Amino acid sequence: MITTIDNAQRVFLITGDMGKKVVCNMHDVKMAIQSFDDPDGVYISHCWNGRFVKMSWKVLKDQLKANQLDHSFIILN
Repeated sequence: MITTIDNAQRVFLITGDMGKKVVCNMHDVKMAIQSFDDPDGVYISHCWNGRFVKMSWKVLKDQLKANQLDHSFIILN
């Protein structure tokens, strides 16, 4: 998957599937997660103070909802 990073927006690191990593902005998160074979085994981090910090699915869903982006693909237990 190829993404173009805009440093003026929040940057995410999505890791899973035996070390596969995707770096993307918020508007590409859904497409990046769907590019993995097993979306349940995916971990999400966001760039904060120059390093990637792990975040929960709930926080991601809240951020997508606040930015009026599609968050229906996130199913919380």
